[in-house]
This record gives sequence, structure tokens and C-alpha cells, in this order.
Amino acid sequence: MMLFWLKNTVCFLIIFLLIGACTNKVNLVDINASPRDKYNFNPEWKFLKANPEGAEKVAFDDGNWGTISCPHTFNDTDTFDDFSKGKHDGESNQWRGTVWYRKHFKISDTDKGKKIYIEFEGVRQIAQVYLNGQLLGMNQTGFIPFGYDLTPYLVEGDNVLAVKVNNDRGDHFRDNFPLVWNHEHWHPMHGGIYRNVYLHVMSPLHVTLPIYDNLGTTGTYVYAENISEQSADVYVKAEIENERGDDQQFLLENHIIDNDGNWVTSVSSKETIAAGEKRVISAQVTVKNPKLWYTRYPYLYKVLTVVRQGETIVDSNESPLGIRSFEFNPDTGFHNNGEYVKLHGWGQKPTNAWAGLGAALPDWLRDFTYQLMDEAGGNFIRWGHCAGSPAEIAMGDKYGFVTMMPGVAGESEDEGETWRIRMEAFRDMIVYYRRNSSSSAAQKPRAPSPTASLGAFIPRCFSSSNTSFQLCFDSLTPSSIAKKCFLP
Repeated sequence: MMLFWLKNTVCFLIIFLLIGACTNKVNLVDINASPRDKYNFNPEWKFLKANPEGAEKVAFDDGNWGTISCPHTFNDTDTFDDFSKGKHDGESNQWRGTVWYRKHFKISDTDKGKKIYIEFEGVRQIAQVYLNGQLLGMNQTGFIPFGYDLTPYLVEGDNVLAVKVNNDRGDHFRDNFPLVWNHEHWHPMHGGIYRNVYLHVMSPLHVTLPIYDNLGTTGTYVYAENISEQSADVYVKAEIENERGDDQQFLLENHIIDNDGNWVTSVSSKETIAAGEKRVISAQVTVKNPKLWYTRYPYLYKVLTVVRQGETIVDSNESPLGIRSFEFNPDTGFHNNGEYVKLHGWGQKPTNAWAGLGAALPDWLRDFTYQLMDEAGGNFIRWGHCAGSPAEIAMGDKYGFVTMMPGVAGESEDEGETWRIRMEAFRDMIVYYRRNSSSSAAQKPRAPSPTASLGAFIPRCFSSSNTSFQLCFDSLTPSSIAKKCFLP
């Protein structure tokens, strides 16, 4: 009798565990199965180190151009063939001028009817982007990601994306209007599409990209408040856009996944969005017994934001989440989750001092750089007169580096066009990186992820509390940022 009871009990437990395991697996597979695609657009660009007339046109013959892959700079060798002048002058004997990149591509049948966006992580210095001869826009920051909606201009068959790039500058860094930070006085002027390029393909009903330049979208902002060892309140602000022809009803889900891939908790709400509407939808969920993000122990969760209609997942987006608080105290220094931390580290430039490659570094080399700095005991990075790449800011989250970025800066008292470009760059940088835990802080350092970006020289935007960047980007215009964060 006892043997019969034991055997049945064991069988029941095995069946229970198997059902539970299968259920968890199905749920995780379900919420991770996004119909959104992010294509690597780095390979097979045509390149010419010249400025021929009409290179933006589809019919232009680029058959004799060279073939390159991004990241790419046309100053990869001439930066290191002469000594710099010393002090703060850098090397002035670099090739400067206008070049062209062209990429031919086709849209697959499975991607037809979807929204298609291009993302450039960084182009130096001035980039004019064309699709099939149509000018999409221009970016002059050199260091801030930007993008365009390609959908209206795509055609059946061969599409041609053309990028005109210029890295010229004035002779003296103080006489370099309007891009005062574009000079070897601050960092080597490596021209080209020197960071990654991605093609995003998604449903017309989707979570937007965090690319404010040109697209005017803010993506997903995730952050934590009321943080303790017992609990933390996690807030998600997801911008949803409906580019279908009629109103749409959907279920918006936010799932928190731990660093081992296990589901932790979630929150959902039924929503309706009008045709053509773009709206930020807020949610809040509490994480019990959270693992906190420290510079010495940078624990990361992720948040999956899912748009579901019926049983179908229409779109999903992943955001990093480091649960942490930052506090700058004028008497006691910097504190991370209430723990005093001595910040020590490095000032970084776009090249990261890897000779021979210029600024066109692959992400694996950026990761190796962070490994070296981590092994050396560092926990802080200040990007000099520029913003780091998306991969580098994500590595700040991963390795536990508090990160400071000024956007674009030339230590000058700017006005007019220079001021406008800088303020828009600062705005765009905050929108893109505000969910990174390592970013440390405009106004009240509530960052969505552990590294949050510090705006250099913005005393009105610092606070000793751990609430949010909201003062500096609740109204995403250069004038509002200037008024709230810079002006007396």
C-alpha cells in the first residue's frame, strides 16, 4: 500500500512539474516571438571618395565604386601617418571633403505592407540621406543616432539609398560655425558612416523607435522608483503609433524578465488608439525583492512591451532595466542605492585610442575596451565633447560604468544655429539613452537603466533625489530644454 502511494505521488509530482515547465516555456516563447525585424544594414555599401554630380539619383552608375562595410571611415589610415602638433591641437593633416555612399536593396514580399525605418547610429560630420533620389533629410551632430521613415518612397525591385557625407571644418576650432565641436582640437575628425546602420521593419501598429530626430518618436522609457531591498516600483511609458486606416483595439502588456531569462511579473491594459494617432501609454508594476544595479554588481532585467490583438502578437519591443538610485551629495559625494561610491575612470573619445581603425570600431572591440577598463577597476566614463555609441552605453549598463555625456559640445558660449543644433542633439541624446541604467543624469537622476546620460555643464538639471529626467525632456523642444535646464 505504501509503495503504491509513493509511486502515485511521484508520478503526480513529475506531471505537475512538467506541466509547469511547459507552461512557463510556452509563455516565454510567446512573449519573445516578435514579428518586428531589425536587419543588419552594414554590408555591401558602394563608396567613392569624391563628390560627383547626381550621385543621389537611382540611374547613377556606381559600378566602378569600391565596396565597403560599415562601420567605415575614410580617415582610417591618414590619422596615424603624421604626428599631431601636441598640446590640444591634434593632427590637422587629414583628408577632408565630401564623399558618397550608396546601397542597393530590395524589400521582401513578407515585409510589404509594413513600416520600414532606417537608423544610423552616427555619421560624421554632415549626412544628407536620399532614397530613390528623394532627399529624406540632413543630420549634422556627428554623434547622435538618427533615422527616417522609408515606407513612402520604396518601390518594387531595386531601391537605392544614397548618403552624402562631409567632414570639412574651419581652420581654427573657435572659427568653425556652426559645428564648433567638429575639430581635431576636441577629437579626431574621422569622416564616414562610422557606426552601425539598421533597417527596422514592423507592423503599422507598433511601439515607436526612440529616435526623435526627424521621426519625432520617443520609444519606450522604463525606470524604477521607491527602491528598496524589499520592492521597487517599475514604470513603463511606451509610445504607440497606429498607422493603419482605422481605429485599433489591443492589449498592451509589459513583462519583466530577469537576467536568467525567467519571467518575474507583468502588467497589462486594454487600449484603443485612433487611426493616425501616436500616444504614450503609462503602466506601473511592483517587483518584489529586486536585485539592484550597482557599479560593483550591475544586475540587469529586461522589459518586454507587447502589443497583442486576440492571440496574435502584433509588435514587441525590449528595453533594459537596471533598478537603481543615484544621488549626488555636495557633502558626501556620489551614492548608488544609498551606498557611497568613489567614481574613477576615463575620459573617452570616439576612437577609444585604437590606432589603425579610426573611429569605425566594431562592437566587439568596444566591448573588449570595456572589459579592459572593468578589469582595471574603473566605474566611470566621461565622453569628451561627444556621445558614445549605443553599444558603448549598453556596455556601461553591462559592466557597471556610470556614464556622462554632453551630447555635442565645444566649450563655447553658443547662440543662433549652433545653439539650435546643440539643443536638438541634447534632446535627441536623452530620448535615445534615457532608458540606459548607466546614464547618470539630467535633473533628478531617475534613469530607466543604470547608466543614464549626464548633460555636461547643466547645473539646474542636477538633483540629489532619484526621481527622473522629466524636467529636461517633458517638452521635447530645444527652447524648453534651454529654459528649464540651462537658462537662469
